[in-house]
Amino acid sequence: MLFENDLTGSFMLSLPLLDGHPFYEMSVLYIYEHNQDGVKALVVNKPVENSLQQIIKSIFPHSNVVTINDAPVLMGGPNNEDYIYVLSYDEQSKQYTVSTSRKLLLDIAEGNGPIISHIFSGMCQWTNARFFSEFRRNYWILAKPSVSSMMKTPMESRYQMVMESLGILDAYPLMGICAEA
Repeated sequence: MLFENDLTGSFMLSLPLLDGHPFYEMSVLYIYEHNQDGVKALVVNKPVENSLQQIIKSIFPHSNVVTINDAPVLMGGPNNEDYIYVLSYDEQSKQYTVSTSRKLLLDIAEGNGPIISHIFSGMCQWTNARFFSEFRRNYWILAKPSVSSMMKTPMESRYQMVMESLGILDAYPLMGICAEA
């Protein structure tokens, strides 16, 4: 097996060899689940036009919820786009967790939720065979920057931040190296 360890909590960065897949171009993904069934991840640097307030109104059309925190929403991935995922810091476990809880979404909207959180529409999912096949073809590179620093980095700077955490200043020279691997 290419990776023998659980990759949960890792980041994966799309490489230029992934051309032809515009959704993933210059994407940074947070792996929130990796087990025998496969990999689940969220794209953490692709905002969408919807706001949390719009999502709350669509999920709870008859609610009188006043949205205090109108957090931006990111396109988490092309799978399950009708689901809303919340990546947040859990004070009790001292870990980042992913949830689809509507109550958590309401708490965040009302300003009562976790201080550090991101909202996603959809997610990414691979079987292990497909996931490892894409790594062997050099479509992705793994990184382990801290989740906290990623969450605090502006979305438009996240790709570069992960590259720099790996000591890489520009991904395009990697194309020749990856193609030969």
